[in-house]
Amino acid sequence: MQRKYPVVVFGVYIALSVFLNAAEFLVGVAWAQEDDNAKKSGIAVGYEDWSKKYRDVREAAEKLRENDLTAALQQLDKAVGKYPELPPSELIAAEWYVANNRIERAFNALDTAAQKYPDDPETYLLLGNLAFLQNRNTEAALAFQKADELLESFSGDSLRSKRLQLRLNAGLASLAERFGEWENAIQYLQKWVELDPSNASARVRYARTLFRNKKGREAYQQLRRAKNLDKAIMSAAMHIAQFNIEEGNMELAQQWLESASRKNADDFKPRVELANFFWNNGQFIKSKDYVQQARTLNKGDIRLNILAGQVAHYDHDYDTAIALFEEIFNAQPDNQIGRNHLILALAAEGSEDNVQRALQLAESGGSDIPSLVNQCYALARSGNKEKSRAMMQAADGETTGPNANYIFAYVLAEDGKLDQALPLLEAALKDKKLFVFRRNAQKLREKAVAERTSKG
Repeated sequence: MQRKYPVVVFGVYIALSVFLNAAEFLVGVAWAQEDDNAKKSGIAVGYEDWSKKYRDVREAAEKLRENDLTAALQQLDKAVGKYPELPPSELIAAEWYVANNRIERAFNALDTAAQKYPDDPETYLLLGNLAFLQNRNTEAALAFQKADELLESFSGDSLRSKRLQLRLNAGLASLAERFGEWENAIQYLQKWVELDPSNASARVRYARTLFRNKKGREAYQQLRRAKNLDKAIMSAAMHIAQFNIEEGNMELAQQWLESASRKNADDFKPRVELANFFWNNGQFIKSKDYVQQARTLNKGDIRLNILAGQVAHYDHDYDTAIALFEEIFNAQPDNQIGRNHLILALAAEGSEDNVQRALQLAESGGSDIPSLVNQCYALARSGNKEKSRAMMQAADGETTGPNANYIFAYVLAEDGKLDQALPLLEAALKDKKLFVFRRNAQKLREKAVAERTSKG
């Protein structure tokens, strides 16, 4: 049976995804990027670090890209012979395969490693990470337990031993956090920080666990140390705000964000996070105000400009929204968030030229669900009801959030099926979070409710 897994960056930093969820909250995107910066000061723990550090590993990667595993392993054997901190060649190859979403080959490499090096803990650490990502928690726990047992008798390179201990504690902490076992998690993360004291991102994660254990003062001190280690990461106050958001303490979160904004008058980041905070809490005027404040300090930040474009679209200021998203698209053509919003803003503006450009961009996007939704909306705005319905069917009714719910409702309404559109509109509007079509969805819902009432 073929095993299917998501694209991941393999290694200990997988565990950071437990709390750096950027799907809904832009602050998460910022932190994820900053944690990538922060980890540079820590121990080199995985394929990406070794590839940067050792030429032989880089050359082996080229062989792997060419599907020449034999040559790649020969090159990796050279590297392993020179640098004792490296794991066996098959394990480095496995990490590369996972990073490139070639999971079956990764498992083949891991199977080989388990047979050739039965006493090496790293095979089981990597298997544990994969199981964790697939929510196979019992399997992950058993793999980490096996790695722990093997580590007790491990007599390899001291740096590698430290790295393996680090990975083990990160994996065990991830499992504990998944089940809300914060007292256990704090022990593992404390060991991680002790093993790698210069790693700022490890301290941020440790601080989060301290916070969950009602040790706010200690958490704040760890965050200040992290900031001293890496000036690029968010301030301690802004991290504490995020921790409060995770626990649903919105009033305290707002206070911490506002405090960070006051203390850092020249820093646009606290204002971006406040704008995001109010956007996600349905307060448009305040969100718009903080976007404007942030853009007086920095007009070039992509993340900020994506939010600014969303704010403008929500406000039906299509010229501003299109200009912002065009700028992002020109600077980063592969930025899917900016590209998708450009398509939606062009189509929503409604002029013939903009609708046609939206359609062209949408059709070149591929066959993933967001691209199908974009095509569906652009076709509907162009008046092509038949093709827009066909595109909605191609998407199989799947939506990727409130904007997609509105778009499908719009297509149904244009087809005279307001009764079928109403559940989608209700779903789009059920949360107080803002989205670019929220005003449109509210208006269409009122129309659908009025029609239902008139029919008795």
